Amino acid sequence: MIEACEKVRIGDTEQVVRELMGEPQSVHNENGNLGKGRVLEYWAPAIVPSSPFVSIDESGHVDSISCRESHHLRKDQSDLHQNIEPSNR
Repeated sequence: MIEACEKVRIGDTEQVVRELMGEPQSVHNENGNLGKGRVLEYWAPAIVPSSPFVSIDESGHVDSISCRESHHLRKDQSDLHQNIEPSNR
Protein backbone atom coordinates (compact mmCIF):
# COMPACT_ATOMS: atom_id res chain seq x y z
CA MET A 1 0.00 0.00 0.00
CA ILE A 2 2.84 2.40 0.84
CA GLU A 3 4.49 1.80 -2.56
CA ALA A 4 1.20 2.47 -4.35
CA CYS A 5 0.66 5.62 -2.28
CA GLU A 6 4.08 6.96 -3.26
CA LYS A 7 3.01 6.82 -6.93
CA VAL A 8 0.15 9.28 -6.33
CA ARG A 9 0.97 12.87 -7.35
CA ILE A 10 -0.49 16.26 -6.51
CA GLY A 11 -3.15 17.07 -9.10
CA ASP A 12 -4.09 13.44 -9.84
CA THR A 13 -7.82 12.75 -9.93
CA GLU A 14 -9.61 10.63 -7.35
CA GLN A 15 -10.07 8.02 -10.08
CA VAL A 16 -6.28 7.75 -10.52
CA VAL A 17 -5.85 7.38 -6.74
CA ARG A 18 -8.39 4.55 -6.65
CA GLU A 19 -6.76 2.86 -9.65
CA LEU A 20 -3.36 2.95 -7.92
CA MET A 21 -4.42 2.25 -4.34
CA GLY A 22 -7.81 0.54 -4.58
CA GLU A 23 -10.86 1.35 -2.52
CA PRO A 24 -10.16 3.35 0.65
CA GLN A 25 -10.89 1.91 4.07
CA SER A 26 -12.85 5.07 4.90
CA VAL A 27 -13.82 8.39 3.31
CA HIS A 28 -14.40 11.58 5.31
CA ASN A 29 -15.76 14.93 4.17
CA GLU A 30 -13.50 17.81 5.16
CA ASN A 31 -14.10 21.53 5.71
CA GLY A 32 -10.69 23.09 6.28
CA ASN A 33 -8.89 26.38 5.83
CA LEU A 34 -8.21 25.48 2.19
CA GLY A 35 -11.87 24.71 1.40
CA LYS A 36 -14.06 21.65 1.20
CA GLY A 37 -12.89 18.25 0.13
CA ARG A 38 -12.63 14.59 1.01
CA VAL A 39 -10.01 12.46 2.74
CA LEU A 40 -9.45 8.90 1.55
CA GLU A 41 -7.89 6.77 4.29
CA TYR A 42 -6.22 3.45 3.52
CA TRP A 43 -5.34 0.40 5.58
CA ALA A 44 -1.80 -0.10 6.84
CA PRO A 45 -0.31 -2.82 9.06
CA ALA A 46 -0.01 -2.11 12.78
CA ILE A 47 3.77 -1.62 12.46
CA VAL A 48 3.18 1.53 10.38
CA PRO A 49 2.77 4.57 12.72
CA SER A 50 0.04 6.21 10.61
CA SER A 51 -2.24 5.01 7.85
CA PRO A 52 -1.79 6.43 4.34
CA PHE A 53 -4.31 9.09 3.35
CA VAL A 54 -5.00 11.24 0.32
CA SER A 55 -6.89 14.54 0.44
CA ILE A 56 -9.05 15.43 -2.55
CA ASP A 57 -10.04 19.08 -3.13
CA GLU A 58 -13.42 20.41 -4.29
CA SER A 59 -12.46 19.98 -7.94
CA GLY A 60 -11.74 16.25 -7.43
CA HIS A 61 -7.94 16.48 -7.55
CA VAL A 62 -5.31 15.43 -5.01
CA ASP A 63 -4.07 18.34 -2.89
CA SER A 64 -2.32 16.44 -0.09
CA ILE A 65 -0.75 12.99 0.33
CA SER A 66 0.65 11.23 3.39
CA CYS A 67 2.08 7.77 2.76
CA ARG A 68 4.39 7.36 5.73
CA GLU A 69 6.23 9.52 8.25
CA SER A 70 8.86 10.66 5.75
CA HIS A 71 6.63 11.02 2.67
CA HIS A 72 4.19 13.94 2.80
CA LEU A 73 3.21 16.11 -0.17
CA ARG A 74 0.98 19.18 -0.32
CA LYS A 75 -0.31 21.27 -3.20
CA ASP A 76 1.92 24.18 -2.12
CA GLN A 77 5.07 22.03 -1.78
CA SER A 78 7.17 20.19 -4.29
CA ASP A 79 8.14 16.56 -3.81
CA LEU A 80 9.93 16.23 -0.47
CA HIS A 81 12.27 13.64 -1.97
CA GLN A 82 13.91 16.05 -4.39
CA ASN A 83 17.60 16.75 -3.98
CA ILE A 84 18.31 20.21 -2.62
CA GLU A 85 21.85 21.48 -3.02
CA PRO A 86 23.30 23.58 -0.18
CA SER A 87 23.98 27.23 -0.74
CA ASN A 88 27.61 28.33 -1.25
CA ARG A 89 27.25 31.63 0.60
